[in-house]
Amino acid sequence: MRATCAPSHWIASSATQDPNTRPPRVPAPVASNRSSPHVYVGPKAAARQLQ
Repeated sequence: MRATCAPSHWIASSATQDPNTRPPRVPAPVASNRSSPHVYVGPKAAARQLQ
């Protein structure tokens, strides 16, 4: 479900890489979310926007 809110490149990288080898999520998307409402913010926040 959360993949529907993520950019296509984020989906591709997370689907092809193992979670253990993938680097931890950085705060950059959260910071850029202030200027862009289409950036991935999380499943709970996305669910709130859909409602």
